[in-house]
Amino acid sequence: MKMTLLFRWLLLVCAALIATPKTKAADANPDPPAITSANVTTNGQKRLSWTPYPAAAQYQLLSKTNLAFPFSSDSAGTISGYTWTASNDVPASFHRVQVTPLSSNEVFVAAVLNRLTYGPTPEELDRIATIRPQAYIDEQLLPESLNETIDTDPPITNAPPPPPPTVWAYISVTGIVPNNPVNTNVIMYLNGAGHVYIDDIQVAYGTNTTQGTNLIINGDFESDFAPWRATGNFANSTLDSNTVHSGNASLHLIGTAAGANADNGVYQAFATNPPPVNQKMTVSFWYATVPNTTPINLIVRLSGSQTITNVPLPVLPPIPPQPSLAASIVYSKLTNAAAKLEDLRAWHVLHAVRSKTQLLEILTQFFDNHFNTQYDKSKQWFDDNFSNSVTNDNDRQKLATEFEFREISKWRQVLIDPNGTFYDMLKISAESPAMIIYLDTVLNKKGNPNENYSREVMELFSMGSDNGYTQNDINAMKYAWTGWQVTKKSPENANNPFAPRVADLTNDVGIWVLHFNTTDHSTIAKTIFSNSVVESRFPAPYAGVNYSLVLTNGTGTNGMRDGYQMMSHLANLPYTQEYISVKLCRVFVHENFDYGIYDYNAPNLAPEVQLIKDCMRAWRTPAADGRQGNIRAVLREIFNSALFRGQGASQQLVKSPLRFAAAAIRSLRATTTDNGVYTADTDGYGITSLPGGSTSPLVRMGNMTLFNRPEPDGYPETGRLWLNTANLCERMRFCEHLLMNTSAGSKSTDYGSAGVKNISDPVGLLKARVPSASWNDAGALVDFFLSILYPGEGKANLDLDRSAAIDFLNLDETNPPQASAFSLLSPTSAGYDGRVRGMVALLMTFPRYQEH
Repeated sequence: MKMTLLFRWLLLVCAALIATPKTKAADANPDPPAITSANVTTNGQKRLSWTPYPAAAQYQLLSKTNLAFPFSSDSAGTISGYTWTASNDVPASFHRVQVTPLSSNEVFVAAVLNRLTYGPTPEELDRIATIRPQAYIDEQLLPESLNETIDTDPPITNAPPPPPPTVWAYISVTGIVPNNPVNTNVIMYLNGAGHVYIDDIQVAYGTNTTQGTNLIINGDFESDFAPWRATGNFANSTLDSNTVHSGNASLHLIGTAAGANADNGVYQAFATNPPPVNQKMTVSFWYATVPNTTPINLIVRLSGSQTITNVPLPVLPPIPPQPSLAASIVYSKLTNAAAKLEDLRAWHVLHAVRSKTQLLEILTQFFDNHFNTQYDKSKQWFDDNFSNSVTNDNDRQKLATEFEFREISKWRQVLIDPNGTFYDMLKISAESPAMIIYLDTVLNKKGNPNENYSREVMELFSMGSDNGYTQNDINAMKYAWTGWQVTKKSPENANNPFAPRVADLTNDVGIWVLHFNTTDHSTIAKTIFSNSVVESRFPAPYAGVNYSLVLTNGTGTNGMRDGYQMMSHLANLPYTQEYISVKLCRVFVHENFDYGIYDYNAPNLAPEVQLIKDCMRAWRTPAADGRQGNIRAVLREIFNSALFRGQGASQQLVKSPLRFAAAAIRSLRATTTDNGVYTADTDGYGITSLPGGSTSPLVRMGNMTLFNRPEPDGYPETGRLWLNTANLCERMRFCEHLLMNTSAGSKSTDYGSAGVKNISDPVGLLKARVPSASWNDAGALVDFFLSILYPGEGKANLDLDRSAAIDFLNLDETNPPQASAFSLLSPTSAGYDGRVRGMVALLMTFPRYQEH
């Protein structure tokens, strides 16, 4: 797939992401492009450069030689990307850059699919063009009406036609021992990267191996690998029990590059002394080909190269993507408390990639990140923090996972409720055993109060750092949560915080849930926000209002009301409305929103300030059930804003590692048949959790350990924290593996065998959607993939990317690559498949694909 060439393009990506000027943050009508440099180059050409304009369909240079004249189109030069060049013979002129924006509807479509989903799929691009973007928004805001069956759909059983049957071929070759005999090893290798199966090898004196004594041991690979040795580029070769000529196993010869000899191949020493000079010797074996991306030869020889065979391996068509793991299988484990962290992560990713209720998935991730808890701390608590500890590590893993899944399940119930409010989400978080353990509320007792939760519930979960509270409020509030603990209760008492725990924590059936211990609760009167008045910067009806709160719920079970009264008060404070609205705007519009500084009463409010003010108005407007803080009302305000719908909304946010991985698969994911097999897919595990201690793609792309972040602030909403050279290299690496053919040797060896868990078939996708007459048209194919990878970005801003991708298609896979016309390749060949895969992987490394 010409991956060495991809690395060369990475420098371009890094430089562009750092240096490309950005438009003013998401202005509905951004500033026009500005000329940034004008000079005469060393080759005598004039050159002008300018800043990009978001979603630009066309740039045009205007000029005039006299300021008294009007500007007119300048046809003397050439525009490439954001640069115009012309001969130095062109007269000195005044210049202006004119831009033709993409249509507002095209930009709006892209904003909807990039922000309300984990990334557009080809099928969603088709559908939104039919139903229009507003209908898509309305649909996503009603997830309960979409009939999502992802967690109940059974695994796909009607798989596509199987790959071609394994055909074994027999080879026998005879040679003469030379005058300087060194024929003591039998050696096997390929002359390039690829793989093949070999079985029943024999080496004998004479011309017929079926009659002579076999000089090698374990030629049928029945008794383990020894005494064979795999070296150099063939060190990953192994035995295979699924593809055999006879017996129980064969040799799966796997090469990452060309072999040469015993130090770079698979070999066995069959003699301690050289055979006699002029002795005839014969080597025979059976081999079976498998799909290889390029034509390669199998070489089997004796050392000295006299007895040798060079077998061209036929190039077989790629194996189509196979049906992947059904979400229902993982969901069943989760709902039966039999899942581990890797299962929850896989389920989360499967929903991100496959679910119809995409906005629900985005919001699930947002609130899980906002109310961050840590799996590791829950798991450790089961081992350390009470007398009847859980000693079985498998059980600890399942219990800690169940805590995380329980949070997510309850948040999703609120999000599919039209009347769901922020208070509902805050209440779920406060009652969650994972949160009670994570922020040490479980240790919070009247004689030894702990302030961790009271600090973070204001700083991170409701009001925002230093936004309307002081350290005195933290000290006062901590007593409200004394007595909130976790214990194991019988199932019928799971929702009763006052019920006793089970008698035997180790053996009795039960569920670990919230428990209120009345003896540990502080009954003193608690005054929070003492004499505090809402700042004058807030609009009516808030400015000047006293928001002090006194908690006097007393003793016994009544004391638990302190916490609920505190949550109810926090949930609808103007500071909370501001902070949560800002965070939602950062997710759906752009990251340059702030809190704690805006004067909402000032004239001529900036668009960002006006949007937050509008969100706060929607928040305090009672919904159908009479309550404030309706989540959908705030979202509708954001989605109806000019900032969300305007020209400047294009490409304003950077994808997180999770968003990037899900978007990469979704970009190429479409059905080409009626059997439910998609042209790109994942089993979830290949993105988030790898076997054998291998580091997962999400960790490599930015240390994103879902459900296990140690810090309470959640993963960042600012793109600059995700972007550095190492993370960009890993994004490219992920795309490289996603785009590899499933038959490629390194597809299954790197990432801890994760490669085959993330699959794609870009050629199958293009053949289903591009007329056959254009299959060998490099420009047409690049335009097709640009249209699905970069919807809402004008062709003028993709000019350089398009040229680079076309150049890539017209290079072969040698090292260094050589010019080779793409138009001459057969669309059924492995070479065609490899070039298309490499080109798509290249497009996914460019700057704008990191953005959304």
